[in-house]
Amino acid sequence: MADLKEVLVPNIDTDAVQVIEICAAVGDFLEKEASIITVESDKATMDIPAPFAGTLAELKIAVGDTVSEGTLIAMMSAADAAPAKEEAAAPAPKAEAPVAQAAAPAPVTPVAASSTGSAEVIEVNVPDIGGDTDVSVIEVLVAVGDSIDVDTGLITLETDKATMEVPAPFAGKLLSLTVKVGDKVSQGSVIATIETVTAGAAPAPVAQAAAPAPVSGLHG
Repeated sequence: MADLKEVLVPNIDTDAVQVIEICAAVGDFLEKEASIITVESDKATMDIPAPFAGTLAELKIAVGDTVSEGTLIAMMSAADAAPAKEEAAAPAPKAEAPVAQAAAPAPVTPVAASSTGSAEVIEVNVPDIGGDTDVSVIEVLVAVGDSIDVDTGLITLETDKATMEVPAPFAGKLLSLTVKVGDKVSQGSVIATIETVTAGAAPAPVAQAAAPAPVSGLHG
């Protein structure tokens, strides 16, 4: 999983400004200097650009919010250097090309692999956690846009007695997270949505084979 990096409001030569437009959506790939949000001060409007190329994993603000220099506005996954390396190596050693090409489309394979299957967005709910309610989310283990295998840990919960991971009930692409660290959840709470192929038989064995080992539900 790519490391997420914070995107902060740079020096804008003013104190507080209002967010008037969101220019990108979660999951978008942004080039360096591509606009993420537009803000408005008493004197002018200005765009806050992406400081590096990568995928927008999470937005921390909304239209109408007030921000200033140093405010956290988004989390981005920096672009991998592999595609550039692939282009440089393509004309000469052909052995590297299949490896790089196979790695790039991997996150979308469970959704697009089968012409007979159809993609479906399914909500992921908190399963039976022993009757506990208002359990704290202490860790988020995945990011929006990740390719998820069966039993991949999504979030970690902490009760008075133990900690436990909530696993993905099926493979697919993580479209959204509806909880964050510090939230309270109970059995049945919606924590995420995953896009999965429901009718194609081919992607399922691939996704299951890719999971090295089911994640244990309890840490102790």
